[in-house]
Amino acid sequence: MEIKLFPYLYKEDLFHFFYNQICKLMKTEITSFTLFLFIAFFSLNLNAQKMTFYKTQWQKIDSLEKKGLPKSALQVVDEIYEKAKTENNSQQVIKSFIFKLKYKNQ
Repeated sequence: MEIKLFPYLYKEDLFHFFYNQICKLMKTEITSFTLFLFIAFFSLNLNAQKMTFYKTQWQKIDSLEKKGLPKSALQVVDEIYEKAKTENNSQQVIKSFIFKLKYKNQ
């Protein structure tokens, strides 16, 4: 005797129904996950571009300091400070503020 879960559906029908639902869900999940990865990669790439600006500027400051040019280094620090303020980059704002104090006292 065959057991019917619903009077109008057979086991095979339920299997196909759930299989199709799972396939639809997996497609949605894969699409969502792919979109998430794309957005994450894009935002990391933008962040990396910003950080290369700061990295090159700080290297320039180091070389100016080694050459004994604190006024030139202070000008570059001011550029970093202004850009960091507009981007709300608190780490760079704090670092540049500390270097401003260092070079103003020289």
